[in-house]
Amino acid sequence: MQWEYKIVRLDSGSYFRDAESPSEAELNELGADGWELAAAIDSSEVKLGGRGGSTTGLVFKRPVEDGGSDGADGSSTTGQ
Repeated sequence: MQWEYKIVRLDSGSYFRDAESPSEAELNELGADGWELAAAIDSSEVKLGGRGGSTTGLVFKRPVEDGGSDGADGSSTTGQ
């Protein structure tokens, strides 16, 4: 089976209308489009001067029916 993946960053200006976390309605919309949450990613970085930043993201997946994606929506495909 082929899978298509979507990575959604959780920060201001993100996929979820400038919110730091998605609403139930937004998650339900992704689910209605066939997306299933596969993983949550949280990483912190320490930069020069002690300033740090963090990136949090959600990884969604859904089966690919036509064998691939053109990537026009920013998603990619891979096997397994």
